[in-house]
Amino acid sequence: MSSPALVRDLTFSPLDIPLFVPFGISGGAQPAANNVLARVELADGTVGYGEAAPLPPYNGETQADALRALAAMRAAVIDRDAADWLAVARWARDAGGAACGSAQCAFEMALLDALTRQRGQPLWQFFGGAGTELETDMTVTTGTASQAAEDARAIRRRGIRQIKVKVGGPKGALHDLERVGAIAAAAPDAPSFSTATPASRASTPANSSGACAPRRSRRPCSSNGCRRTT
Repeated sequence: MSSPALVRDLTFSPLDIPLFVPFGISGGAQPAANNVLARVELADGTVGYGEAAPLPPYNGETQADALRALAAMRAAVIDRDAADWLAVARWARDAGGAACGSAQCAFEMALLDALTRQRGQPLWQFFGGAGTELETDMTVTTGTASQAAEDARAIRRRGIRQIKVKVGGPKGALHDLERVGAIAAAAPDAPSFSTATPASRASTPANSSGACAPRRSRRPCSSNGCRRTT
């Protein structure tokens, strides 16, 4: 008897989501989320969904890249047992997923969604049950200091405490410092914020530390250059 967890099908389609404002990072801005919706169906009819969110200004991946990668991996995953999801993920990666990380993510997300739905098991429990709550942040994208302050106030009004700030744009570290200062003034009750620069456009340690140093009392950190401080 065949396993009910065999992958019967992998389908995918463009998922275009208009944004209220462009999502700007150091490499550029994206006015809409040109994503891809992936759908995995298991042998018993259970369906799981995943989303690829390529961001061309970050690493060059596009919606077209994600669609091609998912098409390339489809034949490699049909009739594979989702219960052995790590092996299935490796087959997908070898067949095309390695060329587009967002597509690989979408497939693995859909695969695990289908598998855990079939088992009636929430993902937090599937991955070990360490906790049932996860605190997230919200991003202030590149732009002016006044817009950064308004975005920070809007984030706090939504009850989100952690603020992530995109830096590294063409106006340099001093402009970023002005933006970070405006955010700190607009959201004085935020326990911490972080600055993030994509590796492809990373600031030098000197520039990053220059922008972060005046705000060390607010526990800034950076994914590139500045260390988390207390």
